[in-house]
Amino acid sequence: MLTEAHRINKTEGISNLALTLSDMNHIAFEDNVFDVIVSFGALHHLTTIAKAFSEIRRVLKERGEAFLYGVRKNPPQEVVTEIADGMSPFHKRAFLESVKEGLDVSYIETIVRGLGLTRYSLSYPTYSRATVVKNKSFLQTFRFLGKRFNQLFVVIYLQK
Repeated sequence: MLTEAHRINKTEGISNLALTLSDMNHIAFEDNVFDVIVSFGALHHLTTIAKAFSEIRRVLKERGEAFLYGVRKNPPQEVVTEIADGMSPFHKRAFLESVKEGLDVSYIETIVRGLGLTRYSLSYPTYSRATVVKNKSFLQTFRFLGKRFNQLFVVIYLQK
């Protein structure tokens, strides 16, 4: 993904963005350096969610925000099946393993409260009509992206 991000930056002429690979359990930055942190679909791969959240809190500036999209525990089975059926066998196995490791929303809330974070929300993603229209041609190439795909994720918003 880092290679792809570098390619996109080059293609788009973006030169004011630094990309760094780091372990979420030991983020390689000083305290209070980020205004925004975004993570999509990585949380279920971690063995120590609490440590990762603690690190995110540490590196966020005061009033900094984190938007974390995680696979949620027990999404609707019909959605999982519909999405999996459109995948190659390799991607299907990886996808089903990710769903199996999904995060329980009450567990996330317990961790967030335990870190003393009081400005947070847990919700499910939705995309506006404007977002869909803007990205229509891209979205049409991926049959598993769309309204039903949203049902797989929980959105964790944290503010320090």
